[in-house]
Amino acid sequence: DELLDIAGVRRDQMPDLVPPGDVMGTLKPELASEWGISASTPIISGLGDGQAAGVGAAAVTPDVAYLNLGTAVNAGVAAHDYVYDPVFRTLVGGVPGDYVFEVVQSSGSYLAGWFRETLGDPKLLGEPDPELDRAASEIPPGAEGLITLPYWNAVQSPYWDAIARGAVVGWRGTHSRAHMYRSILESIGFEMKLNLESIEAGTGTKITTLRAMGGGTRSELWRQIMADTAGVPITLCLEDEISALGAAVVAMAGIGAHGSGGVEQSAREMAQFGITVEPDMKLHEQYRDVAGVQRKLYPQLKETFRELYELSERYPSSRPESPQAEL
Repeated sequence: DELLDIAGVRRDQMPDLVPPGDVMGTLKPELASEWGISASTPIISGLGDGQAAGVGAAAVTPDVAYLNLGTAVNAGVAAHDYVYDPVFRTLVGGVPGDYVFEVVQSSGSYLAGWFRETLGDPKLLGEPDPELDRAASEIPPGAEGLITLPYWNAVQSPYWDAIARGAVVGWRGTHSRAHMYRSILESIGFEMKLNLESIEAGTGTKITTLRAMGGGTRSELWRQIMADTAGVPITLCLEDEISALGAAVVAMAGIGAHGSGGVEQSAREMAQFGITVEPDMKLHEQYRDVAGVQRKLYPQLKETFRELYELSERYPSSRPESPQAEL
């Protein structure tokens, strides 16, 4: 009611809400005729794309998280009880009656692509660069003291600061492009580990598995870094269109295609997985120390970011803003 008042909308103006997987009706006869399918085809209520990705990965219990290594990096778990937390978003889940605790990091594969396009081999136009990955894989974990704050596109979880900026700290003359590239990939892992700890506190359950999808999973280096920084095995999903699979799972559960087990059973029947990347726990301990230093950067630079924002407002650039710069 409070939100309706804020929006200036009456309840009778709003649609009815139904849980995912409910039969809402049947296909309109004219559409059934046009498409050449039965008019008795049921229409099943769906869900948001992020929640659908989790269902498509069969991440339907609090100990299994989905990890989307896309332009942004998202992760989430199913939860039985509603919890508010300033770090994660609490959304309606794909399992009726459940919720999803989801964290969002604005700069994911976008940031890796930005580096390759801006500072990498110009002939590749930002496309994946096996030579750069090889060089970065030869850099020791921790990038020999080079630490990145990956807020090129501001920061969502855990700080929700629209004017935050990126930073690279610790440059020395011995550092190379490969050092910075590795530091960027590691920084995204550090941020994810911090966010996953908040999710675990919200559910009271330790995350034992990450189910990963998205273009970033194609980088052997990055997926190993994500496993090592998280300290949790990462299993790759085989389906590229994972949100579409999740929607199909909910639809199949809605018609009882896999028995009475609902969305959880259909998800386990339909999900398909590839290799599992095991974390190196010795490197995980080393990364914890580096991450401890990285976590100090945002509180120390927050006021600096505000001052830079005010300067940019006072002396605006004549160049148009990049659409990726917006939250």
